[in-house]
Formats: sequence, structure tokens, C-alpha cells
Amino acid sequence: MDNQKKAQKKRQHYVPQFYLRNFSKDEHYIYIYNLKSGKIEEGPISRTCEKKYFYGKDDEFENILERIETDHSKIIHNILKQNIPPIQNSVDHFKLLSFLLLQKSRTRSERDIVNSYGDVFCSKYLKPAMKSILKKREVEKNKINRYKILMDLEDFYKYNVLDSLHDFIAISDLQLGILINNSKIPFITSDCPVVYNNRINFDEYFTALFSPGLQIHCPLSPNHYLLLFDPQFYSIDPGKKITDRDVDRLNGLQLLNSHTILILPANVSAIYIERLKEKFDYKKLRKKPKIKTIKSEKLDDGSRSDIDILTIEKANAHMNFQFLSFNYNLYKSFKIQYAEEKKANPFFRFVRNPNLVRDHYEYREMISRKINGNNRNNTEDEFLE
Repeated sequence: MDNQKKAQKKRQHYVPQFYLRNFSKDEHYIYIYNLKSGKIEEGPISRTCEKKYFYGKDDEFENILERIETDHSKIIHNILKQNIPPIQNSVDHFKLLSFLLLQKSRTRSERDIVNSYGDVFCSKYLKPAMKSILKKREVEKNKINRYKILMDLEDFYKYNVLDSLHDFIAISDLQLGILINNSKIPFITSDCPVVYNNRINFDEYFTALFSPGLQIHCPLSPNHYLLLFDPQFYSIDPGKKITDRDVDRLNGLQLLNSHTILILPANVSAIYIERLKEKFDYKKLRKKPKIKTIKSEKLDDGSRSDIDILTIEKANAHMNFQFLSFNYNLYKSFKIQYAEEKKANPFFRFVRNPNLVRDHYEYREMISRKINGNNRNNTEDEFLE
């Protein structure tokens, strides 16, 4: 491998270059708004949304993603060319779903969340257990406090990224829609372009894959926007055009979900982004994992038994749009049912379609049996088949 290819492998993208090119004027350079500095700079796509050895130095993981991206780029290209989504339940439909799931899971923001899971888990369970063991061994208290637990979650993160490809059945019932921008404001994107949103916002679980009312957003170009939505709660009114207000809100989702940068078409100014920040920053999504204790009881030996659940705070922007009609009658009945079920059982989780949940887990079990049965070392084949 020559020096140029080595340099390319060193710079590993967490948002694919084929996607970024759709927002470029020449397919080589792109405008970047730095959220910290508030400045717009032009930079090469090859150096945007990338990090040195983000997936490791052996290139194996990067090579897997490159193969997957080849299929994904074709699907996105066809959508931009034809202005229509793939046919529901077609091969291209499932590949499009895998693009969304993969892109959602592979960003720097998601990697930070995975690392935060480790920190939360250590603080809640491992550190107290370690201190208890050291105390029983009569280690001095000042020495106990010096002990630290180090966790390397790189492999766990990479497994989660590839494993997300197997979740396509979970969102296969969502309605596909391609929004064509007829306003004066172009769509923008970010370093975290796939966003989960829901008009329903009773608790932290309404942006899960099976959640009733789920929406999945992803801008595809300054003029094209991919939207998946629960057809029980939403419908797109063909008689309503997308307004400037709608585009502001769609762009606001990118702002709220972004990690460090926004990706802008050439005709978007810093003044517009500052206006978005003033309008939407009060709802800034500060997604942080937390462990919530649902039930706690003291045992006879003086210890405590907790039933905990792991959640992510503020994952839902709860945004609404004029072009997307909401089924208020269904919402009212669902709200009553939700309150009754949660009162009877605080662990109860609502799903859009129980049959879909069953199909999803049957598929996951089949994949697990196949991988474990073959007992192969070739991780690439396991996830690409």
C-alpha cells in the first residue's frame, strides 16, 4: 500500500464521504459551521467528519464499512435522481433502513454515549463492589479511594455499530417519504445526520426503534429530505407545501442533534445558523445515559436490592411540522391507555406492532444461531450476508 492510501486509511470517516458530497458544490469541498467558534469554514470532504484511526489501526473495520457504503451510496443516488423512495419491503428499502441504522450508530456522538454507559455502569455497580471487596480485605480507606477502574469499550462500540444492521425489521413498518424542498431555505446536515423524533413524549423511551409515533429524519441533499414515520400517528398532506417554518424546524433537528459541526450548502450564512441557535438552543438535546432505579428494597442482611433501567435523557426534541398531520384522536386514547398500563406496571413498554417485535427477535435469533453455529473468525462475512 502506497503512502497516499495509508493516509486515507488513517483518516477514518464516521459520516461517509459519498453522503457529504451531496452537500458540496464541487464534490471535493464543503462548508462547515463550527458550533464552538460560530464560524463557517470551507474544508475538504476527505478531512470532514473523520478522526485518526477512529475504528482502529488494522483497517479491518474500515474495510467492512467501505463495502457496506458502496450499496448505500447507490440507494441514496437513486433517491436523489428519481425523487421517490424505494418500494416498501423491497431489497433497496431494507438497504436504505440499514444505512439509517448504521449511520445513527457510528458517529462520534454515539461513541461518546457508549463510553458514558461505561462510566455510569462503573459508578453505579463496579466501584461500590470494588470498594466493598477492598474494605473486607481491610485495605485502608485512603488507599481504597486511589483505586480506579479502566474500561476499554472500543470493541463494544464497533460490535454495536455492525450489529445495528440487523435491526432493519424493527423499523420496516415505518412509512417512507421524500420531502422536496420548495422553500427559499436549503436543508442542512451535521456530523450526526440521522435523528429520531416523536410528537409523543411521555418518557425517555419514545425514540426507541419500536416506539409508537417514532419518526426518523435524515437530510439527503439541500433539496431532498428522507423522513420515516409511524403511519398510525402521522400522514403527509400532499396539498401542503413545505414552508420556511418547516425547513427551519427540520434544520433545527440537525442543530439539536449535532456533535461539533453543521454541514452547510454554499448559500447558508452564519447569521441564519445563529438565528436557529437562538430559536432552538433552549431545547438542546444533551443526550446522557443514566441509571434510573424503579424499585428498591432493603434485604434482611442489610444490603439493598434495586431494579434499575438504563435510559438516555433528552433524546427526543418533540418537534412538530405543518406538513405532517398528527392523529390527535388516536393520541388521546393512547394517552389514557398509557397512564393505565404504567400505573398497573411501571415496567410496561408500548410498541407499535407486537408482530413486528416477534419477527425482529426471531430474525435476530436466527442470525445468532448462524454465527455461533458456523463459529467463523471472519466478522465481515457474518455482518454482510
